[in-house]
Amino acid sequence: MGDGGAELRGYGAADVYSEETLSLGYARAWRERVRWGAVANYLRKSANTNSSAGTLLDPVTGDPVLGHGAPEDLSATAWDVNVGAQWVPSDRWRVGVTVAHVLEPDLGFYGKDCVDRVWKVGGGYETRWGMALVEGSYQNINDKGQARLKGGIEKTMKYVVLRLGGGVGAENYSRLTAGVGARFRALRVDYGYLLPLDTAKDDSGTHQISVALGLGGPDE
Repeated sequence: MGDGGAELRGYGAADVYSEETLSLGYARAWRERVRWGAVANYLRKSANTNSSAGTLLDPVTGDPVLGHGAPEDLSATAWDVNVGAQWVPSDRWRVGVTVAHVLEPDLGFYGKDCVDRVWKVGGGYETRWGMALVEGSYQNINDKGQARLKGGIEKTMKYVVLRLGGGVGAENYSRLTAGVGARFRALRVDYGYLLPLDTAKDDSGTHQISVALGLGGPDE
């Protein structure tokens, strides 16, 4: 039958700008060692150019993302799809490939502001300290191809998963990440923290929380 899940993610900058993503996913096994899945995403972003924190935006020219002469409230919505597959050649090895933002949705308030398609390939190896992971990705940003390399370690215990990693790439891209997850039967809760190293020193990072409920399959 496979497994299904739902996730709601949000991001905000005071009351000036916000992004929300509602995701519905489905995955299942094909034969013994191949798994595949797809996620449908409903994306929404909004901006308020006349908020109490409106001084973050240029009142004369307008922010480039928002366009010129923007009204007080702006919003844009779109649908998107992510797909992926995983091959498990042995109990210790994992190899996977994903394509994110397949539809390259347009979330521009006035002109085009498309989300770039991202190609990823990665692998993992089970060590005595946990699953060692490495991932390479490629995407076009402003018509310029950019490659990134990420790595980390994931330790799974009975009901808890601990994660630590980071990444580097073109245009001075650098990140540190950490997270923890908990699972009880079909319910999974995850928390992640991302700290960019290529931005201002007062950037306190991003916190992410997700909740997923599996449908069908074993519940151990």
